[in-house]
Amino acid sequence: MAAQTQQEIQDRYEDQGFQYVTILIADSQDDVVDKVDVDTWTTTHSIETAAVLRGARSMLYNSVVTHGFPVSSWPTFVLIDRNGIVVSGLYGYSESYIVEQIETNL
Repeated sequence: MAAQTQQEIQDRYEDQGFQYVTILIADSQDDVVDKVDVDTWTTTHSIETAAVLRGARSMLYNSVVTHGFPVSSWPTFVLIDRNGIVVSGLYGYSESYIVEQIETNL
């Protein structure tokens, strides 16, 4: 559901400096994401200008690694302000919550 609204949300707020970024952590077989996976994702979900990046599990926070984003489920949303400060987070998907947080923090 999140991917289906990514481009719409990007279009709605990009003129205010907002950038919606998706980081794919694993492919559909739970393997490392490659360029083909990113291309498939953007094509499947009609994403044209919103960023879709390749990531890796090493970007995630766990009990061994003390850096990275605190991701324990898919999807996880992290809203980062212009100063690089995490201002909001959400596990799961709620378009209304995401839009509210974007509008509050623009």
